[in-house]
Amino acid sequence: MPRSRQIARRAITAAAVTALLAGCAGGAGPRNTDSIRIILGHGAAPGNPRSNAALLFEKLVEEKSNDAIDIQILGQETVGSDSEMMISVASGTLDMTINSQGPFATYVPEAAL
Repeated sequence: MPRSRQIARRAITAAAVTALLAGCAGGAGPRNTDSIRIILGHGAAPGNPRSNAALLFEKLVEEKSNDAIDIQILGQETVGSDSEMMISVASGTLDMTINSQGPFATYVPEAAL
């Protein structure tokens, strides 16, 4: 793999992890409450396994955190396509995405098994 592609992939991965951690840690600015909100986007329709997984994730996180962490799910591509959501996570405007393999493999080639 060319060095420039490795650097770009590492930068995107680092940005995604940083965005997620910033969301979990409360973001860059002050919050008015003690709770943490994580915005999770996906492109699936209700009843799709990705949509069901998002709902289960929301339930489990909120239960395990005693409602200190609020998961806000934005499904059905309401915040963009899979590719657009990957860019949003990398730029920090979206905390998490449940993405399909194709767009994800563009950034992490090892996912294209």
